[in-house]
This record gives sequence, structure tokens and C-alpha cells, in this order.
Amino acid sequence: MNQPSIDLNEEVHKQKVSAFKDHIASMSTIATTIGGFEAELRAAYTGPETEIFGRKIQEWVTNYNTVKGKFDEVVNQLGVTNNNVNNMSDNNVNLAMNQDMSPNSFYNGIKG
Repeated sequence: MNQPSIDLNEEVHKQKVSAFKDHIASMSTIATTIGGFEAELRAAYTGPETEIFGRKIQEWVTNYNTVKGKFDEVVNQLGVTNNNVNNMSDNNVNLAMNQDMSPNSFYNGIKG
């Protein structure tokens, strides 16, 4: 079984986060447009069909808000993951730089 690997390519990470943020912005534009349609509909028409359509739009908005919240969580977690990976990398470098590299140190480490 292949072990999962962590790609530390900062540029790729930034591109992915940017793509998610762009998608969220597009989603917000669509939600604003849908909200405008509902307002125009309610201003121009009255009747049971308008109420049904208005409820369906509200259901869509509710579902949209749920999906947008999940996209926001993904973007947030990508940032958290990136920080954690960077911190682990920095910590590993510091540990490696502070190791005693003498032959006696290796021998004592093996000896226990």
C-alpha cells in the first residue's frame, strides 16, 4: 500500500486556495443574482405560484449557504494544514541542525 505524501510546494498550495476563493466568489455572485430574481418576481407577480417559487428560491438559498459554509471550511483547513506542515518542517530542520553528529553520539544512541 502506498503511503500518502505531503507536497510542500507552496506555489501549488496558493494556487489551490486561490481557485477555491475564486469559486466561492462566483457562488456569491450567483446567490446575489438569484436573490434579485426573487425580489423582482415578488414585486411583479402575486399569487400562489409566486409563493411556491419564492419558497423554492429560499430552499435554494439555504442549501447554497450550507455548501458555501463547507467551501469556507475547506479554505480555512487548507490554511491550517499549510501552517502545520510549515511548522513541522521548520521544527525538523531545527532538530536536525541541533543534533550531535559526532561518532560517539551515534554509538551512544545505538547502545542506548
